[in-house]
Amino acid sequence: GIYPHFMNTGMFKGAKNSDRLFSNVWTGRDMLEPEFVADETVKAIEFEKREVILPWQLGHWLYFANNLPHIAQDEAAIVSNSMKEFTG
Repeated sequence: GIYPHFMNTGMFKGAKNSDRLFSNVWTGRDMLEPEFVADETVKAIEFEKREVILPWQLGHWLYFANNLPHIAQDEAAIVSNSMKEFTG
């Protein structure tokens, strides 16, 4: 599967990375450009990758978060609140 973070397509208009969980420090960007995601998808197909997480820096967090109890996952979602200003 291809797992991109927020993409600059208008679908996530208003969504922002949270400063509280230091998302910008990990990813270095607010939104992924669609062309970048498309290029990485083509590379994944060429190299027969089973899974691609974009940006790659979030991969460690996703694997870590899946091992947390559900209540901790919920709390992280509340703290990050990246969809607070979402209008898309």
